[in-house]
Amino acid sequence: MSAQPASLPPPSGSIRWRHAVATVVGPLADPQARRRLRLPSSSSRTLLLTAALSAWLLLEVIAAPLALAQLQVGALQCRLASGPWQPCRMEVQDIGLHWVLRVGDQRIEFRHGGDGSVRMQKGAGPWQPVTATWQPDTSLCWDGVCAKGDIPLD
Repeated sequence: MSAQPASLPPPSGSIRWRHAVATVVGPLADPQARRRLRLPSSSSRTLLLTAALSAWLLLEVIAAPLALAQLQVGALQCRLASGPWQPCRMEVQDIGLHWVLRVGDQRIEFRHGGDGSVRMQKGAGPWQPVTATWQPDTSLCWDGVCAKGDIPLD
């Protein structure tokens, strides 16, 4: 008989395995044993399970997306056209899809179309398509608007 890995149970025909299952499950099936062990009744277990499931859903379905929806802000250096490098902030609305650069009092918004296209809007101006290019100094530029530093890409 070959040795079983420790993480796998023995074959279902094993007497030791059946004994272990009966030892653990047996008291749970006996109402008097449940009372002696002070285990919750079926309706209490259902209520506890429902409460646990509701708490999990609250965290996974509601809280997690809200946490992701919060802005991720990164401090960078930016350059507009051929101007000097200056401190700026990148506010990530939806990583990889929607972000804003704040350079001084200017707000420059970017949206990625999901198909490789990126559009940029300076202030209240019109949206315009831009091309993203990496520069030799490791900055990322979008048609004259450049940022360098720890850019959150994904």
